[in-house]
Amino acid sequence: MKKILIMLLVAAMAVFMGACGSSEDEVGEEELVTGGWTIADQEEAALPEEVKGVYETFVNENGSELVPIAYIAKQVVAGMNYELICKDEENGTLQSVCLYQDPQGDLSDTIINEFDVTDYVDSGDTESDEATAEPVAGGWEVPEDYTVVPLPKDAQKAFEKAVAEFDGNELEPMALLATQLVSGTNYAILCHSTLVTAEPVTALDVVTVYEDLDGNAEITNICMLDPAELNEE
Repeated sequence: MKKILIMLLVAAMAVFMGACGSSEDEVGEEELVTGGWTIADQEEAALPEEVKGVYETFVNENGSELVPIAYIAKQVVAGMNYELICKDEENGTLQSVCLYQDPQGDLSDTIINEFDVTDYVDSGDTESDEATAEPVAGGWEVPEDYTVVPLPKDAQKAFEKAVAEFDGNELEPMALLATQLVSGTNYAILCHSTLVTAEPVTALDVVTVYEDLDGNAEITNICMLDPAELNEE
């Protein structure tokens, strides 16, 4: 639990930087602005109409095999950047996709990088011996079938059990990113989080939920996801 609390404090102090296009000084008066990136909330994860239109243009122009899992952030530049996490149907991996729409409304640039869920989960150093119990049946796997929000029923059930005993951070699930079979199941869940402080701090987190073989569930790791870092070379 100490590790989770430390990560929450880091999230409260973090400042997001970076861009897919060239950033401007002002980003408007929208809420949840973090270094130019406006993170999506739970309802927006399923692609608002403006994002859906840009994504469809991308697919029509490229014949892409990428299926959107969640829309996570946007950034006002000389135009607009839209950040999504997608599944590559060809090889079953997750990809971060930054779509740049220029001021004329045309899709002018796209940055695609592999999204490695293992960068955001912790396989050890938790307070639960069961969460790292042997035998480990396999690594993290991206679900075969995806719908853009809500979570699959088994993941949703485990998440609700885990957050019932969790205080100080309001977590809203946006998408199931991957699962891992251990002595039970680990779920890597993308969440919109609100750190409950005097001035609430919002962020995107990858939350690891462990469910044991008896159906008990707990949060074993929380790692902040910075939209800007997804586009770094």
